[in-house]
Amino acid sequence: MSRDTALVTLIVIHYGKTELLRECLSSLSFIKYPSLEVIIISNSPIDAELEELQKKHPHKKFIFSETNLGYAGGCNKGIELASGKYLFILNNDVELDSDCLSPLVSIAERDTAIALAQPKILSLRDKQNFEYSGAAGGLMDVLGYPFAAGRVFNEVERDTGQYEQSTEIFWASGAALFAKKSAVKEAGGFDASFFAYMEEIDLAWRLHLLGYKLIYVPEARIYHLGSAGMDRKSLTHLYLNHRNNLVMVLKNYSATTLLRVLPIRMVLEAATMVYALLKENPLRAKAIAKAVLNVTVNILPILRERKKVQSNRVVKDKDIQKKMYRGSIAMQYFLKKHKTIKEIPKLQQPPYFLLEKRK
Repeated sequence: MSRDTALVTLIVIHYGKTELLRECLSSLSFIKYPSLEVIIISNSPIDAELEELQKKHPHKKFIFSETNLGYAGGCNKGIELASGKYLFILNNDVELDSDCLSPLVSIAERDTAIALAQPKILSLRDKQNFEYSGAAGGLMDVLGYPFAAGRVFNEVERDTGQYEQSTEIFWASGAALFAKKSAVKEAGGFDASFFAYMEEIDLAWRLHLLGYKLIYVPEARIYHLGSAGMDRKSLTHLYLNHRNNLVMVLKNYSATTLLRVLPIRMVLEAATMVYALLKENPLRAKAIAKAVLNVTVNILPILRERKKVQSNRVVKDKDIQKKMYRGSIAMQYFLKKHKTIKEIPKLQQPPYFLLEKRK
């Protein structure tokens, strides 16, 4: 199978405004890659607008769910139905460059160890800016806090060509996630209990545990609106982010590493809660308290899932942590006021792999 003919299944996860899905599907019609299958997983039940859209795209497969499966559940449903060697999982609020797929397929075909790849993600509102959800590739610190090249916490950079080098990354954004289907299935797919947020990072971590690589491919570009399904400042969004991040850390670290990391994490969660209260942000404080309570109440099913993950791992934490920032990104951002990864010690210096030239 040549690099130009490997079948790619595009899985669009839809929820909310039909207009967003309409624009997304319109952009797909301009993709130059020849071997495509398109599946739309709608977490919104069919209505007149969706029925009209379905008729307009008769060669695309529409799956309607009566209940909202969330991003994770929707992805798993799409993966079950996918025929492609590769998957390209998209939010409904993205638009694609016509040439975005070929570079992703090409790099995955050259290196069988690559499980996930992320394109450059730019803002649909301002195409000169990176977009919050992944920017130029997802990174992680050893305490389990995610950030990205081009975006540290809420500081999003302008694209001035500073991230034009393809590099290994720790996680790839779910807004536009290119994946080898066999690797995703080997890792067990997405954790449906996450519902939304952090599920792609959890999947990425499990793929690292299996010895796979993740790559950022700047030649591929997509444009993401962001926050189309849920306000990032809402209680639900804040709660899911905190809860899922804690679950992810509990599942994927070994017991020995957890003994070192978890106490520090809980201190930082408590500090964040106090800071939120002092800054008159009771929603975040409430979200953290709710997240910790949920994790405590559901600790047994979390530990059962953790047992599966740990029994399948082939890579030790010491090697996983070589792919992480060894300090605290929160300390760098909030205390030292470093707003980009190039300001942060040991992120810009070789041999830290993230900014090394890919061999």
